[in-house]
Amino acid sequence: MKETISVSIDTCQFVLDIDAHDRLKSYLADINSALPKDDRETIRDVESRIAELLNESLPSSMMVVSINLVERVIKIMGEPNCFNESEVCSTSTIRKTEQESNQNISQYKLLRSRSDRALAGVCGGIAKYCDCDSTIIRVITIALAIFGGSAILIYIIMWIVIPNENLQLNNK
Repeated sequence: MKETISVSIDTCQFVLDIDAHDRLKSYLADINSALPKDDRETIRDVESRIAELLNESLPSSMMVVSINLVERVIKIMGEPNCFNESEVCSTSTIRKTEQESNQNISQYKLLRSRSDRALAGVCGGIAKYCDCDSTIIRVITIALAIFGGSAILIYIIMWIVIPNENLQLNNK
């Protein structure tokens, strides 16, 4: 059993396990020490981005933020010295971490697949979300359509409701 702490990051409430809390607290302290004393705006922006990344990564707001998730967010955000105006971090490093972030996001959200599609990418997206073969999902969908009939309506609704993979990743 691990101790948890409820914290507010940029007006969003999160429950962090004690290890994640300590790591995030030291990371923010390192950023704060790298910045000039009067630069509160950058700290607010950093906290806002951290809250955004945590919200994107958690399937439910009731879930506890683990140390692994905090480490992933820190990797995306970059080293504390990157926030100092005198230090220049390479843009290729920033782009690389943003691409990794987008790949992580697509692993946790249900999106229609652009690469594994027969009609609209719904079955491919479900297969990617469930980490299974898309052929199995397609066979199940066809069997339900033949024997149940409602699978066609559900497929059309999912086609409309589930966002497209490329559109979702390009908006981040």
